[in-house]
This record gives sequence, structure tokens and C-alpha cells, in this order.
Amino acid sequence: MTRDQFDIYISYAPEDQDRVRKVVEELEWAGLKVWFRNHPATAQESIDLLNQTLDTSKVHLVVWSRESAASGRIQAEARAGSLKRRLIAVRIDMVLPPKGTDAITYADLTNWEGGQDHRQFKKLLHGIHRLIGKGVAPDQLQSQEATFTNAPISEWDMLSDDEKDDRAWQIATSYRTKTYYQHYLNHFPRGKYVEKAREEIAKKNRTGRIVLTCAIIWIVGQIIFAIAVQF
Repeated sequence: MTRDQFDIYISYAPEDQDRVRKVVEELEWAGLKVWFRNHPATAQESIDLLNQTLDTSKVHLVVWSRESAASGRIQAEARAGSLKRRLIAVRIDMVLPPKGTDAITYADLTNWEGGQDHRQFKKLLHGIHRLIGKGVAPDQLQSQEATFTNAPISEWDMLSDDEKDDRAWQIATSYRTKTYYQHYLNHFPRGKYVEKAREEIAKKNRTGRIVLTCAIIWIVGQIIFAIAVQF
């Protein structure tokens, strides 16, 4: 396959080749041509290659895993694809994509075992079709349910429900204010850290009452002192 014959340029870690091959086989079964090959040795060679080959008729698919998320070369490739607004991302491990690698659409294949009936794999196929008009098109109902937009997907959108819960709690505990604990309760009324959030709010309330009482005592003391001085 020459450079101008493929539909999808795929970025992946060599350690993941066997797992990625399954994704490639399903994409090819859907009628898409994938450039599944050994990648250049350096990040700069990757960027040069992408600039030469990636146009508006092609998709740049990055496969995030523990290995690829830690790879400088793959991060550089993904950023280039993101800047060109051709990037679609999938993950095969429970990892977050590096900053600056925003994708047009994203699919979570961490529990995918093969086939095109998996909801997240359908999301991948539909995202590709919406970008280049090839592969599997969603029917009307699926199109209404699709989360594909022209805006980049944020890191928050890529988190599972449990990960969002954990991340929100981390944010609340980093600020350690009543407002952030209350935000956590508002957004995660059944979250894992509800009791802890309530305890922290109760502590803040008790502390606030103590501070207010001390302030009142100090003010009253100042008034009494001022009156005593006058006499």
C-alpha cells in the first residue's frame, strides 16, 4: 500500500502490536484501508511523515495504552494529528491521553474482545465515517445517540464514572474548602466519598462557628474596653 492509498494512519506502541492488529482487522473488515506498519524511529521523522501524508481524506487513529501514553514519539504524532483535526482516539488500557492530544471522537476499547457489535467499537466506526465518509455509517437512531462533535473531546469526557468520581474528590481535597466539598456532593450525590465530604463540611461549619464566636467575643471585649477607658 502506497502512502496515498490508505484511509487511516495508525499510531501505536510496538509492544501493543498484537492487540492493535485485532482493531486493524476489524477496520479492514469494515472496508477501511489501514496503514499498519513499523513507524519511524524518531518523533521528528513521524511528524515529517504525517505532514506529507495526512490530508482531509484521511484519519489519524491513535491507540492509547500504558506504553503508548508514555511514548514521546506517539505523543508527538497525536499532537500533530490533533492540530490537523484528523485525530480519533481509542484506548485499550485504563489510561488518560497526554495533554495536547485532543481527539475529534474517542472510543473506550478496554473491555472490547472483538467484533463490530460492541457499542464503543461502533462509536469508533461511526466517528471515522463522519470524518471521511467511509466505513460503517450509523443509522438514524445511532446517529442521534452519537457523541461525535466537531469540538475536541476534553480529558474529563474520557474518564469512566469511577474515574470522574475519584478526580472530583481529588480536586475537592486539593482546595479543602466548603464550596468544593459541596460541589462534589452536588455532582456526585451517590459518590464513593459522600460521607467524607459531609464530614469535611461539618468540620468547616464547626470551625466557622468557633471563629465567629471568637470574633464576637473580641468585638464585645473591644467595646467594653473602650467604655472602661472613657470612665
